[in-house]
Amino acid sequence: MKRISKLGPTIPVFILFITLSLSFSVTGSTLQVCKIGCDYSSIGEAIKNSSRGDSIKVQNGNYTEDLRIDRDVSIVGANSRWVRIIPSDPSTPAIVVGPSSARVEISNITVTGEGKRPKSGITVTGDSRLTMTNSRVSNFQSGLTARDSSYLKTRETEVGNSGVGVAGFDNSEVIVSGSSITSAKTGLLASNSTNITVADAEVTGCETNALLAKETAKFNVISSSISNNQGTGVTLKNFSRLNMKETQVSSNESGGLLVTNSAIANLSDNQITYNKKKNVSIISKKCGFSGPSNRFFGEVNGAGNEINPADSNTICPQKFAGITSGDGGNYSYPFKPSTYAFIGLIGAASFYFLISG
Repeated sequence: MKRISKLGPTIPVFILFITLSLSFSVTGSTLQVCKIGCDYSSIGEAIKNSSRGDSIKVQNGNYTEDLRIDRDVSIVGANSRWVRIIPSDPSTPAIVVGPSSARVEISNITVTGEGKRPKSGITVTGDSRLTMTNSRVSNFQSGLTARDSSYLKTRETEVGNSGVGVAGFDNSEVIVSGSSITSAKTGLLASNSTNITVADAEVTGCETNALLAKETAKFNVISSSISNNQGTGVTLKNFSRLNMKETQVSSNESGGLLVTNSAIANLSDNQITYNKKKNVSIISKKCGFSGPSNRFFGEVNGAGNEINPADSNTICPQKFAGITSGDGGNYSYPFKPSTYAFIGLIGAASFYFLISG
């Protein structure tokens, strides 16, 4: 009995010691960065001397440098307005995360090209992951870019005055949550097979497209506002996809939702209102658009959407109006009788040659 009572308290103490040791190794150390009197005077120097799990605290100031982050670290600014990273080489991104499988968090920081409009603000590559919180990115040709199989998430972040606000390429995944994208040529660009989710976000003041999807890219848009853009609210091309729910698409100068090629849009409980030219339309000469006219082979499905005005001048073809009803409706590429006849002739000819052969 004495032996058992003696070992009893020893085991929990040993487990507690192991647990604390592991927690400290995962948490890492804190490295201080400031202009005078800290461990480091540049963020890049702190990154080079950091270990996995370290946190880099950055005091107010302008830091003119190009950062390359290839390890698991967090960079935390003292104030998003007063901690500013400015690229020293305008031909390269201010910050590159990857191409390793680094897990990086950046918060309370401004990344700006100032008046020079350098090539890129932040690029995430390889299999790396970046979460950016309560920060600002402005004055770049491309604000934030995800490539390869990387993951990019913004939370409560402002992206503005850029050629492209946020872009996804290849097989990347992008989440824009509680953030705003303003005064860009294109607000969000989804290309190749990327997947971009936009939730509780605002896209406004964009010159050509607020959201543009190409190739086989996909947008998931939830509870967001795509309004007051000089260009189009949402444009879908090629084989791109859109799932949009409880979102406002309004007062866009070049149209609300425009689709072409084999794009597919699934719409639920949205407000698509008072967009100039068209609220919902195929991009074709028949619908009043100039230039090359591509055939539409895609689909537009939905239910419970408010489209206002909802007439032949704002919805083209008029069958799109079915997505406003509670029961829903859809419009897909309509085969003409002549098309069925042509397919029938091919089938008959193929059958004849099979039999005769």
